[in-house]
This record gives sequence, C-alpha cells and structure tokens, in this order.
Amino acid sequence: MKNATPTNQNSASNQQTNINLKAHGKLVSMLHRFAEGKQYHRFSAEVVGDHCLPTTISDLQKRHSIYFERKFVQVPNRFGTKTSVMLYWLQGDSLAKAQLLTGIDKEAA
Repeated sequence: MKNATPTNQNSASNQQTNINLKAHGKLVSMLHRFAEGKQYHRFSAEVVGDHCLPTTISDLQKRHSIYFERKFVQVPNRFGTKTSVMLYWLQGDSLAKAQLLTGIDKEAA
C-alpha cells in the first residue's frame, strides 16, 4: 500500500518520478497542462479527457507533493442557469515543481 502523505523527493527520486510519469497517461497529460499554467474545472477537464478531475488533483498532489490552488466559480449549464464548480490551477513553488517534472522549465531556457 502506498503512503498517502506527500514526501520530499531528492534528485534520485525525481529521476524515478520522471520515469513513473510515463506509465500514467492521463496524469502525465493533466500535469503537463497545469504546468503550462492552464486552469481547469470539472467540465473543462472533461473536454480534454479527464472524466474525474477531483481524483486527478488528489493523485497529483499525493504523488508529487504539489498543491493546487482552488476556488469556486460559476459556469453555465445546459439548463440555462449557472452551476458552482471548483476551479484548479498551480502557482508558485507547486507550478515550478510541475514544470521541472514535465520538463517545461527546460523548454523556456
């Protein structure tokens, strides 16, 4: 059973994390999207293939010791009214860590 609490990762475990990222398609895809500075809520994530965003957020936080910022937003629904959903994004140290994990930090250089 995996430990559910985040742990600090040293250089060697970061290499292992990068290897493990390749084995999890949806998680890798969503981490990359968030590392690019994108924001998603339940319905916008559905469009890019994530059908259970809260679980994805939880998995990414636990696996990589990153924290997602969040706030409730109102979005239009199919009934012509608005629905409250949680919007998620990365910033600060968590964004920098996600960029390091995905290699985006090297693309900018």
